[in-house]
Amino acid sequence: MLAASRKIPQANISLHLKKWDRKRFQGSELFGKTLGLIGLGKIGKEVAIRAKAFGMKIISFDPLVSAESVSDLDIQLVSLDEIWKMSDIISVHTPLNDKTKNLISLMNCRNAKQVL
Repeated sequence: MLAASRKIPQANISLHLKKWDRKRFQGSELFGKTLGLIGLGKIGKEVAIRAKAFGMKIISFDPLVSAESVSDLDIQLVSLDEIWKMSDIISVHTPLNDKTKNLISLMNCRNAKQVL
């Protein structure tokens, strides 16, 4: 998230090509952005804790998690459609199995603000 929001990979390539254009690589802050987590297991919760440290709002979709179990983390559980509409950044933490195989596709992302 940090590298993508600050355009670090692109800036690194530009620097190595000796074509540094500082204004092109200003990037944006994570503070105040909404992180949509798909999957809120052990790893998803750890990502949420770290994102909170950057001042991000956390929303999540996980049909196996109850609102009570994440209330201490200040995570709002929402539908998958709401993840696409409300998130500035989406992070996926699900195993690949028959239930999750087609969970994410360009068709599902039609309401996303931006698809990277």
